[in-house]
Amino acid sequence: MHWGSTSQDVIDTALVMVTRRSLALLDRDLGRLIASLLALAERHGDAPVLGRTLLQPAQVVSFGFKLVGWIAPLVRGRQRLRQAGRAALKLQLGGAVGTLAVMGDRADAVAHRLADLLQLALPPGAWHAQRDEMAALACELGVLAGSLGKIAKDISLMAQGEVGELAEPSGGGRGGSSAMPHKRNPVASMVALAGAMRAPHRVSALLAAMAQEHERGLGNWQAELAETAGLHVAVHGALSALAEVAGALQVDAPRMLRNIDALQGLVFAEAVSMRFAQRIGKARAHALLEQLSQQTVASGGHLRDATLAALQADQTLRAQIGAEEVSALFDPARAAQRAIDIARPQLDALAEAASAQHEQPWAAWCAS
Repeated sequence: MHWGSTSQDVIDTALVMVTRRSLALLDRDLGRLIASLLALAERHGDAPVLGRTLLQPAQVVSFGFKLVGWIAPLVRGRQRLRQAGRAALKLQLGGAVGTLAVMGDRADAVAHRLADLLQLALPPGAWHAQRDEMAALACELGVLAGSLGKIAKDISLMAQGEVGELAEPSGGGRGGSSAMPHKRNPVASMVALAGAMRAPHRVSALLAAMAQEHERGLGNWQAELAETAGLHVAVHGALSALAEVAGALQVDAPRMLRNIDALQGLVFAEAVSMRFAQRIGKARAHALLEQLSQQTVASGGHLRDATLAALQADQTLRAQIGAEEVSALFDPARAAQRAIDIARPQLDALAEAASAQHEQPWAAWCAS
């Protein structure tokens, strides 16, 4: 087993083989998660929902528009992970300094035979101190962890009781509290966020370990082992948690509408201002809507009513803009239409791309 090779050959090849198994699990569960989110878009994609920027209500979009922001990085990440995996999953066999010198003229035949037996790619030479492809794979895992964390963050925020637009599936003790019977905790999002939070530190350590001495490093490639294992555990933990619940996420479209309405029509202020600007100029329209918005907040009323009252009181304005035209600007379904029109072709393209990814390159090494 060790005739003419070296300890790093054994350890790196073992690392590659368990990495292959991990990538098989990651690829499988990425497919599950993408399919579940696409199905969610099919069922609820046209539902109007608040778009939020800087954690504040901004404009009305569609739930499908939000789902595009979740799915697209996963589809791209799956493809990049496959590319990085194919580059990194290769035999390590170089002997003491990478030349296999003690095997003499049998070295190439031994390397070919071993690569065939282990079903690994045969590189042109040893990569003892060339850690770029393993590091690139680690970086892709870190990026995937970030994409999963973004999804988990959005779900957890939308699942807050005072928001109530999404809910993770419950039952069987899932998401309950040992102290508060009423609670419904987003535990899958919690697991995913915990994994996503740990991943960058692992990636950073693996990048730091790339500066290796001469033909074989001292302490740095040895440090990779624990960091690589921890990275894969963190990323797959996040992924499997989300894949488990994504298909059963509960979407409360009526609550989404109520949250829009609870903002007193203020999220439509920009649309109204831009429409008025076409008739009375941008500066005057902006000043008018700013004044009406402040009035709405102070009175607790609705911006639509304040705008219609201002329209009725201004004969010049009334002659240029009809009341029905103004009222239509406050329709959430109409406001979401642009987001729907943008999201639909993207979702179709993502579904097509996901379908093209149906072959799982490492499926044979999935855990049973």
